[in-house]
Amino acid sequence: MNYIVLDLEWNQSYRGKEYSIEEMPFEIIQIGAVKLDEHKNITGRWERIIRPVEYVKLHGKVSEMLEITEDELKMGDDFASAAKEFLEWCGDDYEFITWGSSDLTEFQRNMKHFGVENNFPFPFMYYDLQKLYSKVYSDGKTRRSLKMAIEELGFSEDAEYHSAINDAVYTARIFQQMDFDSVKVYESIDTYRIPKDRKTEIYANFGNLITTFVEADIYKLTDDYVYVSKSDWESGIAVVMPDSASRYVIGATKKLKGVYCVNTGYTIFCPVEIIDENNEYYIVKQNLTHGISVYDRIILDALKYQPNEMIY
Repeated sequence: MNYIVLDLEWNQSYRGKEYSIEEMPFEIIQIGAVKLDEHKNITGRWERIIRPVEYVKLHGKVSEMLEITEDELKMGDDFASAAKEFLEWCGDDYEFITWGSSDLTEFQRNMKHFGVENNFPFPFMYYDLQKLYSKVYSDGKTRRSLKMAIEELGFSEDAEYHSAINDAVYTARIFQQMDFDSVKVYESIDTYRIPKDRKTEIYANFGNLITTFVEADIYKLTDDYVYVSKSDWESGIAVVMPDSASRYVIGATKKLKGVYCVNTGYTIFCPVEIIDENNEYYIVKQNLTHGISVYDRIILDALKYQPNEMIY
């Protein structure tokens, strides 16, 4: 079996989320991948620049991070052709490795939008190396940025970040260094396609069927759902109602609007509800659970950071 370390870069509407396509808010513009055999030897690399169709004008932050021009993107391949070629390159017996949990979801969203047949298995299992890195080198909850992990391991930073192929190579280096066998049981379940009914629910068993009480930090509560942090709960874990057979498998995700607070030196996500806004300020609702308070220090450019990332 081979491992495919995948990294993607994408663009979004430069005019804001209200102008995004609901089923595809991000359009892939770079695909980078590294193939490793079962002994972690690198056996191949694959990369393509993708010509955008829906979000042709680069979002300002995307342009700044990727250092790529719209003229360069115009020379890229169309997504459908590139995706089919990439999947053929992957072969028949492989498992994906990504840094974080969003790449495969966005890949499948783009596949659906551009008419590429989705033949991935269900459930679709993969390895989130960012999560596994935390289990091997930290507390299992803190999520390091790729750059921070590379620095902590003392690897040379010989290529720019936020390039799909460069980030895939960096991720592959971490994979080669890591004691993967000690954490390979902790596979992740992609949640782009979710079970349609109770009969097709997915239960993750990490070798221990003990029911344990876990205190939950609730970020938002509605009539239908309770919102908790992805960093605290594994996708596929079943939540059981006390003294009942009723259970719910954690899997579906939704983004909450919020900011990163850095009072403690780490980026802590704090939800916000915007009441009013103008070109300079936002007026937000007070006293939200896990919300912000007067004199809190917040990050202005949140796109550059991830939850629990050390700032100083």
